[in-house]
Amino acid sequence: MDTNPKKFTEPVKSELAELQIPFEISEVENVLSFSPMQKLEHLKSYENGYFEIQDLNSQRISKFLEPKSTDVWWDACAASGGKSLALIDKEEDIHLLATDVRENILKNYSIRMRKIGFQGFNTQMIDLSKKSIDPSERFEGILADVPCSGSGTWSRSPENLLKNHKSKVLEIFQPLQRKIVTNVVNHLRAGGSLVYSTCSVFKAENEENVEFFLKNLPLKLKDKEYLSGYEKKADSLFVASFEKVSN
Repeated sequence: MDTNPKKFTEPVKSELAELQIPFEISEVENVLSFSPMQKLEHLKSYENGYFEIQDLNSQRISKFLEPKSTDVWWDACAASGGKSLALIDKEEDIHLLATDVRENILKNYSIRMRKIGFQGFNTQMIDLSKKSIDPSERFEGILADVPCSGSGTWSRSPENLLKNHKSKVLEIFQPLQRKIVTNVVNHLRAGGSLVYSTCSVFKAENEENVEFFLKNLPLKLKDKEYLSGYEKKADSLFVASFEKVSN
């Protein structure tokens, strides 16, 4: 199956029109917006892998991604593969390594990639807070969508709100985020791209970490942005992109 999303836009729209499912055209290329209550999993076009269901701001992260043909990228905290999908949408002729601490998550990642017809990936279960991958591995780009407080999602999932969240951010999440990024940067080629992201609104997980990375790692900041989701019924994310300046 061709992974090019443009090829499947019209068939998806046709099925939506036939079933009288309302949608809006998003400002993000190849993205359609729906009511949060709208169920889409039963559509034939979904079963055939013509589209994926994602939060709007998870798709907006694609503007920070600049993959080139035949690049090798690492999705270091891959989860279900949303950021990998954004990367593939930009350039399908790449190879991806996906790592996570959870074996079942990587199985779901593999299913999702095969569903869209993408075969150029490997998976590896690893805890990047304790060790890293093969020292010889080098990448043109790394995605670090790190574990975080999830505060950018609390508007739609208040049940996840952390008690004593300030202390937990400083004692648990910030050190973990810094450890992961420090470990993965060693595998980035000079001139390569690191895209750091969280679903947090806290400075300790965002701007303070950016300052730490710039001070302690061979990185140059290219761009950073909060992707606010409150007014769009989406998650709020923070994204920062860096270039590695030396090996």
